[in-house]
Amino acid sequence: MASVAITGPYQLLKVAGPARLSVRDRGITLATNAHQGVCIGFHEPVRAIDPVGAIRHPAVTVTVHDVAGLVLALGGPSTDVEVPGTEPDDGLMALTASQLREEARRLGLAGVGKLKKGELLDVLRAAADQSRVSALASEFHDQPHP
Repeated sequence: MASVAITGPYQLLKVAGPARLSVRDRGITLATNAHQGVCIGFHEPVRAIDPVGAIRHPAVTVTVHDVAGLVLALGGPSTDVEVPGTEPDDGLMALTASQLREEARRLGLAGVGKLKKGELLDVLRAAADQSRVSALASEFHDQPHP
């Protein structure tokens, strides 16, 4: 093994279905979710998707339940800290951009029609954070103070 890295999120179309070959770098992806996975790089490209071995893969990306455990088992860096670029699983990553727009509109957020998925995620998470702040403030004001 030459390298190991936590990767994701991925586009759903790129992980749905059987093993996928990346035309760009010849890597192979074996995925069950679009949230997060582990990319394992090899010193020498390996056979996998092509039965005759004409295509060799320099890396494989797999999605597993325990991403941090796999990275540690492979001798990768400790993942005790949050990995930059990843978000907690709040269920939003599994939604399409269209579904996210619908949710944003349901919450009364304007101007979401042309936002991309990443932007929609940011807007919805900010709205959720603001909602929690408002709820805490309301609780504070409802309690008697000496």
